[in-house]
Amino acid sequence: MHTVRDWWRGVRASGGGAEVRQVGRPKLPLLIHVALLLGLAALFAAGVWVLLWTAVGKPALTGRPATPPTPSPSVSAPTVPGPPAWTVANTFDAMKIVLAVVGGLGGVVALTVAYRRQHLGEAAEHREEEKENRERTKLFNERFAKAAELLGSDQAAVRLAGVYAVGALADDWSDGRQMCIDVLCAYLRMPYTPPVDQPAEDVPAAPARDPHEERQVRHTVIRLIRDHLRGGTSRSWQGCDLDFTGAVFDGGDFSRAHFAGGTVSFDRVVFSGAVSFREAVFSGGDVGFERTVFSGGHGDFSAAVFSGAAVTFQGAEFADGEVSFEQAAFSAGSVGFARTAFSGGTVFFDQATFSGGDVSFGQAAFTGSEVSFDSVTFSGSRVSFDLVRFSSGNVIFGDARFLAGTVSFGRARFLGGTVDLSHPAAWDVPPTFRLRRSSPEGLLLPEGWSPPP
Repeated sequence: MHTVRDWWRGVRASGGGAEVRQVGRPKLPLLIHVALLLGLAALFAAGVWVLLWTAVGKPALTGRPATPPTPSPSVSAPTVPGPPAWTVANTFDAMKIVLAVVGGLGGVVALTVAYRRQHLGEAAEHREEEKENRERTKLFNERFAKAAELLGSDQAAVRLAGVYAVGALADDWSDGRQMCIDVLCAYLRMPYTPPVDQPAEDVPAAPARDPHEERQVRHTVIRLIRDHLRGGTSRSWQGCDLDFTGAVFDGGDFSRAHFAGGTVSFDRVVFSGAVSFREAVFSGGDVGFERTVFSGGHGDFSAAVFSGAAVTFQGAEFADGEVSFEQAAFSAGSVGFARTAFSGGTVFFDQATFSGGDVSFGQAAFTGSEVSFDSVTFSGSRVSFDLVRFSSGNVIFGDARFLAGTVSFGRARFLGGTVDLSHPAAWDVPPTFRLRRSSPEGLLLPEGWSPPP
């Protein structure tokens, strides 16, 4: 016995599936559709009328009162009145009720149709938006692939074009912005040897990429990121993650950049040139300079503001050149120099202000640098030099102002060099010490003052 399923399989096998699927129920003409709806409405109105007529006791429809029964002369019984007659007024009232009910139902149907129409319209609009989003994403992916290809070129001019192409794409593509930024950061993390001026006879064979040209490309990437981190830009990259881990910076300008969120990593970066963070603002997120090496040139953090971020220089090495924190403001958050090695060069904190937050130099080693805290103001921060080892070099607090907060040298070891606190500008809240002997060599305190036991 053949079933419908067998018939359908036969149709599909014969190639007629497409034609069968296209067969649908024929649509009714509009006039017939309207007539059917009117007929249904009339039937419904008649049903409501019958219900009303039944509810009032099925009165006579003649319009005349019913004839009361003739009482029997031999039987004395109360007269039972018959049902009231159905009058023209009753008919009009019933018609009003029926029309009101039908009209209410019509209104409900109209609202339902309108809601359905709106829902279908919104669904169509949503599908159109999804289509546009897919097309836009496809376009962005194509732009991304082309920009990444430009960055891989051996020609510096083409790589520069790729840098600007990735930056423009990050501005236009909010969903892919972080990915574009990651590409630029990854470019800076690529192996790089800064160019060195050498005599002509000592210059090795020309590499595939000229290091001087590569320096220009890398500095362009840094400027592009910096410009998008400054306040007032219409398409800011503030709050995005920046990963420069292990990169080599032989120069670069992050001045007035605003690190307002996200995670920023300069961990294990080598700063061998002049890199500026002058007037930069660290107000949110995490910024890491862990195990960063300042091996030459000039690192400039002057007038930088540390007002809410967690910034760490843990394990960093100040080995050569100059690093300046002059006029920097430490007002909130935390800044850590724990286990930092000041082994060479000069580090300036002159005129810096410590008015809040935590600043820790715990377990740092001062073994050769010149560190200056000249005219620094301690007015509210908790500054810790606990377990610091002073073995050589000089740390000078000339004209420092100790007004509030705490400055602690708990269990610091003075093994050489000089820590000069002898000429403060204000000594309202002196630093605290835990010394094994009253006056260790190299620690210079104000004349006539000695730390409490």
